[in-house]
Amino acid sequence: MVSEKYIVCDGPDGSGKSLFTEEAISWAEASGKRTLHLGSFWKEHGRHPEPHELDAFDVLCLREPTDIGAGAVVRHELTKNGTPYTSKMVADALSTDRVVLFYKVIEPARKRGMTIFSDRSFASSIVFQPIMDDTIGFEGVLHLPGHQLFLEKPMTDMLVLLVEPKEAMERLGNRRDKVDDTVFEKEELIREHNARYQSDWFKKIFSDRGVRLHYIDTTPLLLEESRSAIRTYIESVCNSSPSERS
Repeated sequence: MVSEKYIVCDGPDGSGKSLFTEEAISWAEASGKRTLHLGSFWKEHGRHPEPHELDAFDVLCLREPTDIGAGAVVRHELTKNGTPYTSKMVADALSTDRVVLFYKVIEPARKRGMTIFSDRSFASSIVFQPIMDDTIGFEGVLHLPGHQLFLEKPMTDMLVLLVEPKEAMERLGNRRDKVDDTVFEKEELIREHNARYQSDWFKKIFSDRGVRLHYIDTTPLLLEESRSAIRTYIESVCNSSPSERS
């Protein structure tokens, strides 16, 4: 059995993706679903769950990169400001992180029919890495092993959050609970990321594979308005059949 609901939220830094995870967990709790938050599992155990450990849950919430192995290296070293690492190094590490995530978690979860919510995906890599520098281009990123796996078995739905660069930088500057200090938190990059997420080629990659795309521009929205819009999206996807969403 393959899960009919593998829902990803992607977008530039500062667009409000953390709200997606919060609302996904709220939906699961309100629906009486048993939820495994991988962030908590990684923190407690320092590893991915074994397939049999997924059997006790209906819903899986995660984020990419992961917090262990290659993902932790990406988060805490490779993408920090002031470091010498190239986009190819970052893309290779992310691909490795995704290969392990795919085989250890995503594929077993989908076979069990779990509903999956993910903050980011390989979509971030095809938007971000090709414009970091000239060490790896779009085709190079696209054809990395970890990304090919997810192209062959992609998410079912993707919510793309957009935000104007000035608003994004203001939000990032006001964060109190999450300070990433990554190379991606720059106004000019956020502007280009917005354009790439909205490009025809980006939409085609996913629509050709049956992924249902939905966009929300959070720029004019207050926090609770963004939360409400994301909640409405999650409910519309999770409370409907595939035929109703197609």
